[in-house]
Amino acid sequence: MEVSMSSPKYFRTIEEQIELLKTRNLKFKDEHNAYYVLRNITYYSLINGYKDFFIKEKTNEDEEDDYQANFFEDLHDVYDFDKELKNILFKYILNIEGTFNNALSYTISKNYGYLESEYLNVNKYNRGNKLRNGLYQNEHTIKVIEEKNESTDQPMKHYREKHGDVPPWVVCGSLSLSTKKYLYGLLRPVKDVSLKLEVVKWFLFYKEKGNPEIPIKTFNYAIDMVHCYRNEIAHNKRVIHFEPNYDQVKPLDKHSFCSYVNGRVYNKKMFEKKIGHRDLLGLFMSLTILFTHRNTVRSRFINEIRTIFTKLAEKNYKVYQLILKNNNIPENFLDILDDLVSQYNKK
Repeated sequence: MEVSMSSPKYFRTIEEQIELLKTRNLKFKDEHNAYYVLRNITYYSLINGYKDFFIKEKTNEDEEDDYQANFFEDLHDVYDFDKELKNILFKYILNIEGTFNNALSYTISKNYGYLESEYLNVNKYNRGNKLRNGLYQNEHTIKVIEEKNESTDQPMKHYREKHGDVPPWVVCGSLSLSTKKYLYGLLRPVKDVSLKLEVVKWFLFYKEKGNPEIPIKTFNYAIDMVHCYRNEIAHNKRVIHFEPNYDQVKPLDKHSFCSYVNGRVYNKKMFEKKIGHRDLLGLFMSLTILFTHRNTVRSRFINEIRTIFTKLAEKNYKVYQLILKNNNIPENFLDILDDLVSQYNKK
C-alpha cells in the first residue's frame, strides 16, 4: 500500500520565518527581539511546540495556521514558563526517585536478604503476568537485574570484583524507574507483612489499623504520574497541556484517593469533575503527597510552584489564564496543595 507524502519542508531564514508568521496572523511587539529569540530557540521547538495554544481550530488539514492576532511574545512566554516548570519538576522528581531507591532496596534487603543468591531468588516474588518474550514478570525483572549486576558499569563492577556480590542498595540506583516499579509491584508478603505497604510507608501516612489499600492505591497512582512526567521531561517534551494515557497511569480509585487526601478544598465533587486526574495538577498533588513525611522539601516545592505561577500572572495574565484553562487547573489550585499539607499535619 502506497503512502502519500507531502512535499518536504525547505529551509527558511529567520527573516523569512518572521514574515511567514505575519501572514498567519501572528503579531510582534518587538520584531528585532523576536529575531534573536529565533536565533536561540529553533522554530520547530518554539512555534510548532506551542502554537496549538493560540491557533484557530482547523476545519481541514490543508488550512494554514491562524494565530488569531495573538502575539509572538505570548508564545515565547508559554515556552519560557514550560521550560522553567520542567526544571523545577525534574529536580523534585529525582528527589522522589532517590527515596524510592532507598525504600525499595532497604525493604528487599531486610526481608529477602542482601546477597544476590537471596534477593535474586525469583520464587520470593509474585510471578506477575506473562510477557511477549515468554517470561513472567518476575523472571524478566530478575534477569534485567542480573544483567545489570554482571555489567562493566560502576559501581556494580567494583562491588562484584571486591566483595563478590552486588547488594540491592547498589544496583537499585542503576535500574530504570520502570524496572523499580516492576520490582515493587512483584513484592510478595513475608509472614503476613505487606512489603508493598512497607515501601509506601516511606512516603505516605498509614494508620496501623487502617485499610492498607488506601495508601497503596494512592501511592501507585502518584508514582505512575511521577514516572510518566519524568519521561516527558527527560525527552525535552512539554509538560503543560500533557495528559498521560491509561496505559501510562491507571485510573484513579475514588475511594482510596479521596480517603487519603480528605481535604477541605479538594473533595469528591472536584474528583468527579476529573480535576487532578492524570494532568498537571494531578502531578503537583502527587509530588505533594509523596513528600508527606518531608515538611521542608514539600513546602519548598509548593513555594517554587507558587513563585513561577505568580511571576507569570504578573508578567502576562492572559497567558497565565490560558495555561490554567488548557490544563484544567482551578484558580485555587495553590489552596489545594496548601490544604493537603495542613491535612497531613493533623494525622
